[in-house]
Amino acid sequence: MLCCVIGSVDQMAQADEQTVKYNLGGGYLGMNTPWRGQGFKHISVPVVSVEYKNWRFGMEHGPVQYVLMREPVELAVSLVYRDETYNNYLDYDDTPSNARVFKGYKDPHGEVAGRFHFRYERFQFLLAQDITNVSNGLTATAVLDIPLWSKGSGFQVFSSVGVYWQDADYVDHVYGVKASNADDSLGRFVSV
Repeated sequence: MLCCVIGSVDQMAQADEQTVKYNLGGGYLGMNTPWRGQGFKHISVPVVSVEYKNWRFGMEHGPVQYVLMREPVELAVSLVYRDETYNNYLDYDDTPSNARVFKGYKDPHGEVAGRFHFRYERFQFLLAQDITNVSNGLTATAVLDIPLWSKGSGFQVFSSVGVYWQDADYVDHVYGVKASNADDSLGRFVSV
């Protein structure tokens, strides 16, 4: 389970007759990890994003995103960093599990992925493919945002429901055990 709470303020600024939109705020990310001996991980994060013409930069859309079409359907492509591995980006304190199975375990690394983003009203679909030859993995996400409460000033509370799919290459990269990392005595067997 991944939960995300973000509070932010949108602002507009004029620069050379072009609108620059920026979003400043803070958020909280939390994830219940599947790893033995590790429970819920969490981190507070700053939220900074900038939008200029068709370009978006920052946490909200990945480090860089280019919007191909805005209305009535939004289509965009972006570069993102994804890391769902044992010692991932939420593990800011670098505290390993004390479970015996992780003794001497060499964690796989995160990767850069190219992502296609489709949005229509409150529904979005994302397709991400590794482009760094780390996992060669593909993931897909479908999400529906459900508004719960809204205030006239633009403040709103909503819930999201969705599904997340990972192909066999990505699953093997994140959860599998390579031959060089196997240790039968610790319960780490090579993934097939």
